[in-house]
Amino acid sequence: MWIAASKLGPLIVPSVCIIVIQLWGWREIFYVFAVPGILFAIAWMFLVTNSPSENRFCSPAEQRYILDESNDSGRPKARRAQLEPMPWLDTINRTKKVPELAAVGHVFRSWNIFGVALGYGCMIGISNIFISWIPTYLVTVKGFASVKMGFLASAPFIGAVTGNMLGGWISDRFLGGRRKPMMMLGALGTMIMMIALIDAPNSVLYLGAALIMTGLMLDIGLAGYSAYPMGLATKATYPTAFSIVNSVGQMGGACAPLAVGFLLDSYSWTSVFVYMLGTSLLCLLLLISIVEPIAQTVKK
Repeated sequence: MWIAASKLGPLIVPSVCIIVIQLWGWREIFYVFAVPGILFAIAWMFLVTNSPSENRFCSPAEQRYILDESNDSGRPKARRAQLEPMPWLDTINRTKKVPELAAVGHVFRSWNIFGVALGYGCMIGISNIFISWIPTYLVTVKGFASVKMGFLASAPFIGAVTGNMLGGWISDRFLGGRRKPMMMLGALGTMIMMIALIDAPNSVLYLGAALIMTGLMLDIGLAGYSAYPMGLATKATYPTAFSIVNSVGQMGGACAPLAVGFLLDSYSWTSVFVYMLGTSLLCLLLLISIVEPIAQTVKK
């Protein structure tokens, strides 16, 4: 739900921008998008508290759970629920017991953390290319007018919101909390959709369907990158683990649109889709190299 919400902006913004430009002009876009930030800042100031005990929506049981490190009066506890056996999937998935990352130093020496972080960087990079470059592609290469471009530019994020929700639900409901399968499916599906977009016809229907499916595949495993470190780290070290995953992911997201600019200076849009195909293949290989951690019982 958290990651799906972050894709609502790119879903809504292109169409709103077109309306604002047609009514007033491009400068007014900055005023229109300043308003929600100001309103949310005011709401945040009044609704969000500094601690759980100050929040009237947080029950006493929730407060105890958040503040108690052991959650069970110091008795042994599992990091998460034990995985139900799925022999065929666990063989492909490389499901195994691994040492708990109980110290920050363990986190920085874990290939599982850095492998998933690099994979996240690959997928965030592709996502940022769709945010920053696809509108240009639709106008300059496909020749669509602004209204059609706005709809098509939003299409990947219709799929992204759906994919995030669907991927998390499948992972929890049918895969027993396994995160890697949906992450690998996302990388493989993105590869397939990049092939489908190379030399795509100038058809609104084809491009709309292809871009929606691209967003769905790109994001169907994205929630797993946030949840995966929970199976490796403790409550104390998870913030460090996820900060590595998120930092590397955002670095990948920052570099990818720049790489597209260099490619377009020398080559065509075919090279851009091939680049994203290669990036998603790299992500798949990185995911294959890491394990799906089985919960272990640990003592304080």
